[in-house]
Amino acid sequence: MELAVTATAPVKTASKTYARYVPERKDDFAWENNVVAFRAYGKALEGTSEDAQGFDFWSKRTNDLIIDEWYKTGDYHADHGKGLDYYSVGQTLGVGDMALYFNGQIQYTKHYRRSEVLDNGPIRSTFKLIYEPQEIEGQMISIEKEISIDAESQLSRINMNMHNATAAETPIVLGIAKRKEANPNYTIYKKENFFAYWEPENKGNITGTAIILPHVKKDFIDTPTQFLWNIAAKNNQTLTYYIGAAFNKAGKIENMDAWKAYLQQASEQIQKPLTISYKK
Repeated sequence: MELAVTATAPVKTASKTYARYVPERKDDFAWENNVVAFRAYGKALEGTSEDAQGFDFWSKRTNDLIIDEWYKTGDYHADHGKGLDYYSVGQTLGVGDMALYFNGQIQYTKHYRRSEVLDNGPIRSTFKLIYEPQEIEGQMISIEKEISIDAESQLSRINMNMHNATAAETPIVLGIAKRKEANPNYTIYKKENFFAYWEPENKGNITGTAIILPHVKKDFIDTPTQFLWNIAAKNNQTLTYYIGAAFNKAGKIENMDAWKAYLQQASEQIQKPLTISYKK
C-alpha cells in the first residue's frame, strides 16, 4: 500500500481517548477510550478505608468518554445506561499492575506521587505515573510507568522503568485479580504470550481481564486472590507489556471465546507490527 502526504489544513476529529489527574477523587488518575476506562490510585487514598492497590477497570458500555461525567456525579456504581464501576481491586494488582516480590512475598509500593500527560487524543492518550523513591527490604527503588491507550482498543500499553540503587535486578510480579470460584475460567497462551481470564457473573455483569506479557523469563504463580508472573526487572531497561479488559454488556466481547480470539489477534499484531518506509 502506498500513501501520499500533502500539506493541507488538519481536519478536526472528535477525541476518542482521554486521560487526566483527578484531584477531586483522592488523587486518582483515570484514562479511557471509546471502549474501556481504567484508573490508578493516588497518594490521598493511602491509609483510608477505601485504599486499594492495583489498576481499576470501569465497565462502560457506551462510545462516549465518561470520566468527567462519572466523577462529576459520583454516581457510577449503578448502571444508568452507560455502564458502571463494579470491578473490585482491593489488596490485589487489579488489571495488570505490578508490585515488588521479595522472599516470595508481594511488597506493594506507595501509590504514585506525580503524573505527566504527554499527549491527549484524539486517537491516543499517553501519560506517566511517577513514584517517589522508596526503601523496601533495604533497597532504594524508584519506579516510573508510561501508559498509553489507543482509540478502539481494549488494551493499554505499559512501559515500566525501574531503578534500584542497590541491585542490578529487582524481583517483581505482574498480576490479575482472581475471584472466589471453584474452577476459574482462564487460559495461558504460551506461543502468543498472553493470559485471559473470564470472571464469574455478578448480577448479570461479567468482566474479562487479560495481560499480554513481555518476552522475558517469568514464572506463573496461582494464588487464592490473584494470578501472578514473577519477573526480574533490570535497572534502567524498559519492561513493556499490555493490560486489557472487556465488559460483556458492551456488546463487543460477550464470552470467553470472543475474548481469547480478540487477544490472540492483538498479540499477533504486537509481535508483528506494521512497518512504514518513506520515499521522497
